[in-house]
Amino acid sequence: MKKLLSLILVTLLMFSFVSCKDTTEIPEYKNDRYIYAIVPTTEGYKTLIKFDVVEKTAVSACPDPLCEHGRSCPVSGMSNCSMTDNCIYIERGDISTGKSVYVYDLAKNEISLFVECKQISTPQKGPNGLVYFTISQIEYNDEGLAEKEIFHLYCRNEKTGELKRLTTEPLAGFAHLPNYAEDKLIWTLSGEPGYWSTDIDFQNRQPYEIPRADYMFEFDTIYTNTLRHEVYRINNITGEKSLIFKDAASFRYLGNYPNYYAALYKPMVAVGEDEELEYIHTGEIAYIDLYDTSKTFIWDVPEDISVPNIYNEVRNPRRVNDYHGFDCQQYETDEQGNLYQLHGIFVVNPTTKEAFPIIYEGSRRLIRSAE
Repeated sequence: MKKLLSLILVTLLMFSFVSCKDTTEIPEYKNDRYIYAIVPTTEGYKTLIKFDVVEKTAVSACPDPLCEHGRSCPVSGMSNCSMTDNCIYIERGDISTGKSVYVYDLAKNEISLFVECKQISTPQKGPNGLVYFTISQIEYNDEGLAEKEIFHLYCRNEKTGELKRLTTEPLAGFAHLPNYAEDKLIWTLSGEPGYWSTDIDFQNRQPYEIPRADYMFEFDTIYTNTLRHEVYRINNITGEKSLIFKDAASFRYLGNYPNYYAALYKPMVAVGEDEELEYIHTGEIAYIDLYDTSKTFIWDVPEDISVPNIYNEVRNPRRVNDYHGFDCQQYETDEQGNLYQLHGIFVVNPTTKEAFPIIYEGSRRLIRSAE
């Protein structure tokens, strides 16, 4: 008889194949001012920081008021983290040794062990506080040798914390949830072409055809001495192709996809000597409406701030309300001529047109000595 490695907590395996839908009325957590991001500390390890876009401050995201926020801090030393509206999922370990995943419930201000597994997908948001994961385990043969990796789809209700397995037979790989409605989920599945629709319990699966829009967008990457991007809008009726922007170092969408994009344009300035070079990226970030480029406006990036790229972060979009955060570094020179690097986020707001950095002081690092 085959044995399954107990990579998922026993308590979480006590699920039933009943509907994910829940009628319990529990107030949802409302975040209206915080962006969370992983930054390196002065000591060299990474930690999760809470950036307040109202007060423009940065502090440890650890919920323990007695913690000293060192290497053993619950939000330090992680390999990855993912955000939903209500929770942060913190990963420790890697694919070779297995992962321990913790859930940081922002409403309760508590961190607890969520699941132990071989691999886990990005949490994929569904309707009514439901979040979907593909979680893998290792199946062993009778001799105790690893035989294969199996994948199952799970649904977690973030209002109640309840986790349910939705698949009876293993999947071929990860399931991806690009869109959903109130009672319909739209999937792409590893090993199966096209799109599929299901109900919220991953039942009643049927082929699904994506409605054709009036326009489509083409994203091209130009490889020269530096990597640059171009975006074109194509009219699906007439075939007309229009250039929206070019020479962008990176870009991401900010609003209701695919209407609004931001594109980063930057020259590079080298800082350092010999092989130990650091780079300061200065320049500008453009806000672009893909349907009406006349609405374009520019945010200037301060000279002491480096924004390496603004690509979309699937696991952590770094967004709250209309505020969007891009990872950045700040460079400071002291009276002796020593150059320091600090980490934080550069925040933009397309509605108010604000733009400002928030820097975490605990990330200060000497990168060039005056000697």
